[in-house]
Amino acid sequence: MTTSSVPLWHRALHLLRKADKAPAQHVADVIAASNSFSDLTRLNVRNTGTSVRDFSASLEAIEAALQATVASARTDVDLPFVLGSDRTTPALVFSYERDPLAFRGSYDLADINFTLSRPLIGPGGLFTFADLMKYTALMVEGFDAATASVHESRLFELIASTYSTEMAKSQIPRSEYKYLPVSEIVRVTPPALVKRLSHVRHPTSFDLTRIPPAVFWINYWNPRQVKAVGEDRVRSAPWAFVAEHPRGGLLLATQTEEFDGLNRDHLQRVARIADTLDLYAVQSGEVRS
Repeated sequence: MTTSSVPLWHRALHLLRKADKAPAQHVADVIAASNSFSDLTRLNVRNTGTSVRDFSASLEAIEAALQATVASARTDVDLPFVLGSDRTTPALVFSYERDPLAFRGSYDLADINFTLSRPLIGPGGLFTFADLMKYTALMVEGFDAATASVHESRLFELIASTYSTEMAKSQIPRSEYKYLPVSEIVRVTPPALVKRLSHVRHPTSFDLTRIPPAVFWINYWNPRQVKAVGEDRVRSAPWAFVAEHPRGGLLLATQTEEFDGLNRDHLQRVARIADTLDLYAVQSGEVRS
């Protein structure tokens, strides 16, 4: 198997906040912020799973749509609230749902998936790096996000590989360990590098609004997360980009060029920062700021 055979499933900006009993205003604000950024990022088409139609992102329309989403979550039907920037070939697709992995629905999640048909940044890309950071900052403010990240599916698979395997092993007899699947990206990445990237705890074992879950390509960590790790420690890590967010906290990036989960140099950059910060120790309560 060659690294080129490992597919890229998605590339997205992930936004997370504490769950709100009335989340419509936050959803309306983040959509309005995206719509104001550029023509490319306008989210004005709704996909319900059975139809695609123009959508007016008024607070009333969003409240009605979210009520339908919550109702569907009580059934076997998964119906997240989804908007796109185009009917047929959207550059961006926005989705909102309560975190299905969180205990008692404690988080709200908004994802903005970017088309894979174009680079995210650089020549022919959707953004310049500077504009992508501005867009990320704007979406964080609009959603009132506690934390955010831009990453691709292959990096996420590597980061989640250890805790996913440990959880699976805890639920089956030792004799069945050999049958556990291993993702393609884990197979083609050196084991030592996988170990460094995945040295984090399962995200249900700590409060994601207080402690960062992992090091991704682009990250927003709120003031409490930065304090939990230690601001001097965070700033001393070998980031390619560090900037304060206007609402507090830090915007951080491992590199200023397009991230590629098949590029060993790109993965090494993430790993070096992960080594410096040792988020596993922070998540385990072993590090006190």
